[in-house]
Amino acid sequence: EKLERDRKRGIKNRPIRAMIAGIPNVGKSTFINSLVGKACTKTGNKPGVTKGKQWIKLNKNIELLDTPGILWPKFESDEVGQNLAITGAIRDEILPIEDISCILISKMIKYGLWNILKERYKLLDEDKSEIMGEILEKIALRNKMFNKGESLNIQQAAYTVLRDYRNCRLSKFGLDK
Repeated sequence: EKLERDRKRGIKNRPIRAMIAGIPNVGKSTFINSLVGKACTKTGNKPGVTKGKQWIKLNKNIELLDTPGILWPKFESDEVGQNLAITGAIRDEILPIEDISCILISKMIKYGLWNILKERYKLLDEDKSEIMGEILEKIALRNKMFNKGESLNIQQAAYTVLRDYRNCRLSKFGLDK
């Protein structure tokens, strides 16, 4: 209707404009690039790559607005924030990475996905009864993640678990079961 009204007023070839919006790090820019068929927007595997709004011409009739990710100002529970941190929608620097990784490991055990962790990180059945921080230590030890000086690199183990989840190497499952 609007295009027809514009034509009657003498306005021709006005493009349809659409906005692409969503939480950080879900692939808004990647989606636009795939529609356009070339890399016209900057992308990255972390939140905050898109800094400002940018109009992209899909064709002569359609323009898309790429926007930075948006989050609601306050979460209804800590679990919402933790889940967003696990998925990478919140920068890894915001919350302690070891805590977020332990929450993910805890959820996987709760959802019956221990065998995936066990296989991926060379864990043993008796490791399942450890506290989460100790499971991270076992992951670091069994996968030879050491700092200089031979101390265990727990932070590397935590990043590895989160990266593997985000890249679907730990199976595909939702965090809100």
